Amino acid sequence: MLIIQEWAGENTTHVQTNHWFLGVADYNNSQIKEVRVPGDTAGEFHKYTIDWQEEYMRWLVDDVEMRRVDKAETD
Repeated sequence: MLIIQEWAGENTTHVQTNHWFLGVADYNNSQIKEVRVPGDTAGEFHKYTIDWQEEYMRWLVDDVEMRRVDKAETD
């Protein structure tokens, strides 16, 4: 699986997560998800983490899990 992470975008109260595989950027099926975060991503410091394991992938902001995708849920 290849991760493309946008994190902070135009909306500074959300982060954007995205994943796809085989190098194909199919935006209709890439499972983009926007998640609200505490505070402001542009004006405040935040710790962004991608925990990429064999069976799952997690996106964390300030050590709080914002999204998780299990391998069994992907193609």
